[in-house]
Amino acid sequence: MSILVACSGGQSLDGKVKLQIVEKIKELETSEYDLYYFKIDYDTYFLQVDKIVSDTYLDAESKRVIFGYDGVNYTSLELKGMPQDEWNKHKEYMLRLIEQIGLDGQKETIQFSKPYDSEQENEVFIYTSHMKEVQDKPFTKTNKKYILNLIEGQLLVTSVEFDRFTYGSDRTEEEIKSQLAEMKYQMHEDQPVEYLEDTIVLQGVAEK
Repeated sequence: MSILVACSGGQSLDGKVKLQIVEKIKELETSEYDLYYFKIDYDTYFLQVDKIVSDTYLDAESKRVIFGYDGVNYTSLELKGMPQDEWNKHKEYMLRLIEQIGLDGQKETIQFSKPYDSEQENEVFIYTSHMKEVQDKPFTKTNKKYILNLIEGQLLVTSVEFDRFTYGSDRTEEEIKSQLAEMKYQMHEDQPVEYLEDTIVLQGVAEK
């Protein structure tokens, strides 16, 4: 289901459309998690996000490294159309590696903000806050800002900005607290980002 918007620039979105936007960002986050942890291949990912993101977003993401080993990195572009047997070989290797370093038991909890109207016509923002845990211990904290624009009557994700903090045993509790407080995308127009009550939890990796 794509997000169709009848109103033009300068008008606030109604509640139904805003709810649809949040649901679409949830779908995008789930699809990208599944791609990174080998639950789906790139072609399946592309079909799932086709009505959520713009061509501009996909072009920018095509250079993103999905995985790499033995000195070779594989980007989204290189995975598109990859033969299934080749994909399966990469998947098998990476799942073994993920298990060896203990990331197979990870859990990522994601919060979603309400949609924010932009000063720009036909533009909307949504923020997400991610807490990834490994073996019930904090691993990374990520804040994202999604930008959606009205394109041919549909609100599509055109870009995403993010800031990430990785926990480490060498940091003191005070250092962690200070660096978390300094992370970007916690404020919108000098006000704390307002998050909705519902969250999603993504966990584990694909089965071998």
